[in-house]
Amino acid sequence: MRYVSKRYKAKFSAFHKIARSNDMSIELWLELKRRCSELKESRRLRDKEGKIIIWEQLSIDDKMVTFPMQTLKGTPLDVISVCFNAESFISLQQSYGECPQEIAIKVIASLEN
Repeated sequence: MRYVSKRYKAKFSAFHKIARSNDMSIELWLELKRRCSELKESRRLRDKEGKIIIWEQLSIDDKMVTFPMQTLKGTPLDVISVCFNAESFISLQQSYGECPQEIAIKVIASLEN
């Protein structure tokens, strides 16, 4: 680090201090910072352009259904909507509009099992 600028050294030292105080490696701390900035960018884009759920691209896991989101202009967001039970799915439909009937039947059946 001999040829590195003082500002970079100070920034790196601050990251190292924060990571060490939280019992993390610096790699994990930097990964968390990167994900946080991606989430903030998605929120800014969502607030600027609006958001909708892509009902057709659902993912059904054990007792959980996820739906990706995109802006009204079609830009994908790094945010997903998660439903753990039928009531949360119904409230999601009330917030974002009705999903196609065949998808709703499949989602409710998977959440009730």
